[in-house]
Amino acid sequence: MTDDSGKAIEPDKVWNLGDVNGDKSANIADAVLLQKWLLNKPDPDLTEWTAADIYEDGKLNVYDLTLLKQLITE
Repeated sequence: MTDDSGKAIEPDKVWNLGDVNGDKSANIADAVLLQKWLLNKPDPDLTEWTAADIYEDGKLNVYDLTLLKQLITE
């Protein structure tokens, strides 16, 4: 399996849900990074791509960003 940039995704790696930047916690920095990636801003590298797929549909979109924001504010 690969992400949108063609990078291979390691299927055996366990991701923390919402931890898009790989710092071991889901927080506002993850939401900002995902939002930048969705808007095609320069240099948004999603280190933990699969952790961003919170909606679990195999795609990264506004649904994932919305769920991430809800996860952070709970």
